[in-house]
Amino acid sequence: MIQDIELAVMNCYQDTRILCPACSDTRKKSKEKTLSIKIDGPHKIYHCFHCDASGKFSEKKISSSDADLLEDFLSTTSSSSNVIEMPQVTSDRELREFMASRSISEETYKRYGVVTDTRWFNKTEGEQLAVGFVYGDREAPSAVKWRSIKGKAFTQTGAAKTFYGLENLPEDMSETPLVICEVDALSFASIGIPAVSVPNGAPAKFVRNDDGVKFGYLWESRKLLETCSKIILATDHDGPGDILKQEIGRRVGLGKCWEVQFSAELKD
Repeated sequence: MIQDIELAVMNCYQDTRILCPACSDTRKKSKEKTLSIKIDGPHKIYHCFHCDASGKFSEKKISSSDADLLEDFLSTTSSSSNVIEMPQVTSDRELREFMASRSISEETYKRYGVVTDTRWFNKTEGEQLAVGFVYGDREAPSAVKWRSIKGKAFTQTGAAKTFYGLENLPEDMSETPLVICEVDALSFASIGIPAVSVPNGAPAKFVRNDDGVKFGYLWESRKLLETCSKIILATDHDGPGDILKQEIGRRVGLGKCWEVQFSAELKD
């Protein structure tokens, strides 16, 4: 399977997303392009947002037999970008109840463009009503992260590569502390504190030899992070949360970072 991925990745010459050879045939939504490819000089870095297959290949010649296999696979893909279709109807009552259980006001979640739709999660969870957190422009979003209203299952449409909540920050953040949290940007926004959430959660272990994929969102927001005089890290009070705090701190600069210390009884 690694060979199939390599063949697909090596034929790409710009940042793009394609079907993942490792998992597309096994998923209900087999046509969803989950394999993200980033070009970094002679290297091609890939990551699948469904099966988490990831790695890096360097340019090399492809044999004629491999080229035939590659042509067969690419014939099932499209070079056009994915268009994320937003739901036309929102389940207002269910969304209001879900947000109220987390003390998030209706004004806040509507300002952030939160939506609902029925989503397929996995064989165990099946299809459920879900809350959708929109990344980027509401008219042409880059990604939507979905969470089951009844459970804790997650899935996403597109690939979230930036902080969540960027579009709702004040234009001038030079004198305003920026809060970076795991998934709680709406909770902070409900009490008037500008905050963003990381797009891919907290890592289970420290990241070594970072290839730029896991923390690429920091680079994407480098101008914002340079402008802010104070950055407050409000990660969960657990192992992954502490790791995330340290990983962001050493990339952004510990001198401008502050941290939220929870009591022993609280996790977040």
